[in-house]
Amino acid sequence: MSWKTRVLYATAGVCIPTAVLCGALWLATIGEHVVPATVTDDVSLPAITVHGVRLHAEAKGPQAAPVVIVLHGGPGDDYLALLDLGALSDDYRIVFYDQRGAGLSERVDVEQLTLEAYLTELDGVIDQFASEPVHLVGHSWGAMLASAYLGRHPDRVASATLIEPGFLTPEASRVFLEEVGTPDLSFGLLRHAVWTGFEAMHVSGPDNHARMDHFMLRFAMEAPSEGHPLGGYFCDGDLSTASLDHWRFGATASISIQQMISPDGSVQLGLDQDVDAYPGPVLFVTGACNVLIGTAHQRAHHLDLFQNATLVEIPNAGHSLIGEKPEETVALLRDFLDDATSD
Repeated sequence: MSWKTRVLYATAGVCIPTAVLCGALWLATIGEHVVPATVTDDVSLPAITVHGVRLHAEAKGPQAAPVVIVLHGGPGDDYLALLDLGALSDDYRIVFYDQRGAGLSERVDVEQLTLEAYLTELDGVIDQFASEPVHLVGHSWGAMLASAYLGRHPDRVASATLIEPGFLTPEASRVFLEEVGTPDLSFGLLRHAVWTGFEAMHVSGPDNHARMDHFMLRFAMEAPSEGHPLGGYFCDGDLSTASLDHWRFGATASISIQQMISPDGSVQLGLDQDVDAYPGPVLFVTGACNVLIGTAHQRAHHLDLFQNATLVEIPNAGHSLIGEKPEETVALLRDFLDDATSD
């Protein structure tokens, strides 16, 4: 047998089983993998337009009440998992919105997914809902965004609640990235990634972002806990204890932040720029279960950045503490907002 024949047989021995496996996976993942439409395709969704971008948004509570702007995490998440904060709407005007490129808001090019674009967008949201300083409540990435806004527009913010920001300084970003580390590619995680990838191939719309949005949501939020890079965010490293409801994930928005990582392994965003000059009250909230960016991380890296900051830990809660412990979280925020509005 010639060497050419041996190569041909060897190639066939690899390619044929691979093709059969791919075909089997293709058939096995056929189904109704529905990705909801954004506000650009579904006119029934509540929406506002800010600087030419259509945002999924709604407000709850009396129009004359103090305004609270809720900033979701990500980038790329949406506000579905934060809706328990609507319980504050008896005394406050609670504004929820999906940031550009995320949730059910309009998808934009990656060039429009910068920190400055998000800050300009937040400024526009405030313009639409408030004539006086507002109260910001940010979760995770949303807390990072709120911090950056405080430094640039301190006169527009009456108080800020920062719920487990990942990092606010370059040094904290290095620690954060080291703690999260590289995912342990366990067999379960790899199998889930392959299965989800084939599932995404069957998504047929409603837009050209839908397949990747579906993949990122299923992979990030429904992967097995073993080897999951974010396991340390939640109680006992178990994602089943988390509250991770989503309408739709914004894959491009999520990936965009990776472009901000510097060669030295830090993230130079200016999230702490001039925040030491902000005089208003700042409340840090953490979940006791979060061993990555919980109480110890916030005390070591963030608390001293602000003039008037305090930290409160929610027992038996992980990173998604608003959904995990809604009554405790709402009560804590109500007390803080009542104090801030009584001054």
